[in-house]
Amino acid sequence: MAKEKKVICGPNCNQAKFYIVALVLVVGVVAIFSMYLGVSLTGNPILEKNVESYKSSGERCIKNEECESNSCINNKCTGGAKGAGCAANDDCAIGGCSRTEGICGGYKARCYSDAECINGCDENQRVCKGIKQINEECNDDVECIGNLRCRSNVNNFKVCTY
Repeated sequence: MAKEKKVICGPNCNQAKFYIVALVLVVGVVAIFSMYLGVSLTGNPILEKNVESYKSSGERCIKNEECESNSCINNKCTGGAKGAGCAANDDCAIGGCSRTEGICGGYKARCYSDAECINGCDENQRVCKGIKQINEECNDDVECIGNLRCRSNVNNFKVCTY
């Protein structure tokens, strides 16, 4: 009696092995890519930053990631963008701090371009412009919004106008 050879896999055995290996590789690539993006395969964050660990404007820092504003300048968390609260120019990531309003890029903050100010930069005085609209009383061009200038009207009142 001849011994029968047991066939475990059948005629498509190599093809099945190939598909299993390919599936394992695809899952591995997806897992590595999701770690790169910072999420698990379920879509949940892998590493969540503790909100309480963020530092406020003015606190000492080494990296941007330590600060609420994500902006660490000269080892100090800054207020960041235009409109953020500030006490000094160093608190602002761009432009200066308005001493009258206490915000970055506010009225009379130092500036060099419109991008640094909420309402535009006065090119002559190098300070951010105010919010006074057309025909509102003013004392100086810098009080007027945008391209308006402070000029005397027919009644000899100084108002913002073109």
